[in-house]
Amino acid sequence: MRFNIHFISRFVEYFGPWVSINLSSSIQQSNTLLFNTACLLGSRYLPGMPAHTVRDISLQVQHVVAKTLWKSPPLTIDNIQALMLLCLYSNSVQKEPPMDGWLLSGISINHALISFGLFNSSVDNVISDDMFTQLRLLNLLCLTHL
Repeated sequence: MRFNIHFISRFVEYFGPWVSINLSSSIQQSNTLLFNTACLLGSRYLPGMPAHTVRDISLQVQHVVAKTLWKSPPLTIDNIQALMLLCLYSNSVQKEPPMDGWLLSGISINHALISFGLFNSSVDNVISDDMFTQLRLLNLLCLTHL
């Protein structure tokens, strides 16, 4: 538990300005994928971190990613944010078959389009903060995929 606080604080420090996450409240242990992804990415910035700890977190992330991708849409925004982070920093997810960053981003785009209901939106609608967050996530997924 002691490492978790350090992982999350490093994640907030280094990744906070770049992602659409309410960092103070949405990274909780209740969302296993987002929490473990934040811990994995934050572990990069803790010197002297035991390799087995990082490996254990990485294996946990890979397991939860596989479970999440097989879920029926819609996914929660937290899960899509975690997938987006893993796509951007693809060396955090396994590089060998069956899952690499390119495949993960393609599947994540499909989940995002369905989960956000962007096909059902009218162009005349005013863009809300939630929709802006969704569009930013979709944009990052598409850019990563390209």
